[in-house]
Order: sequence, then structure tokens, then C-alpha cells
Amino acid sequence: PYNEHLYLTMHHGLTQEPTYNSDDDGKPTWTLECFDDPRVCAGSAVYVKSTNLTGLQRVKSVDHTHDQDSYKMEVVVYA
Repeated sequence: PYNEHLYLTMHHGLTQEPTYNSDDDGKPTWTLECFDDPRVCAGSAVYVKSTNLTGLQRVKSVDHTHDQDSYKMEVVVYA
């Protein structure tokens, strides 16, 4: 339950506007570039508020990236 209904906005989490993808297994998705939050995992529900996408979204996949300077993640949600 701690990984449900997390909020991602341009002021809290998102580092850029979501990108629409139409060629992902024939089903459209959105890609979100965010600061890393270990609570976000596949199957989580996240609330996204941005210019391109607003609303509750189900997470398809997450790619966490850690290096010396940053902790980021790429989140793919279903459209």
C-alpha cells in the first residue's frame, strides 16, 4: 500500500514533461523522467500532473539509474 497513489508533478518528482510513445507493443504508453523514488515499481498507481498528462496512471515498468551525481528513474505508464 505504501507504493500506491504517489504524486509526480513538475515541482515534485518530474524532471521533464512526459513523452508519448505509440509503438510499444501496439499499446500507447507515456515515458516519465523523474528523480528516483524507490517506492515506484511496476504495477504501482501514480498520479501525474503535467501539461501533457494529468490523472491516475498504472506503471508498466521502471528503470532506476544511480551514479555519483544523480538518482533518477524512467517510468513507463499505460495511456
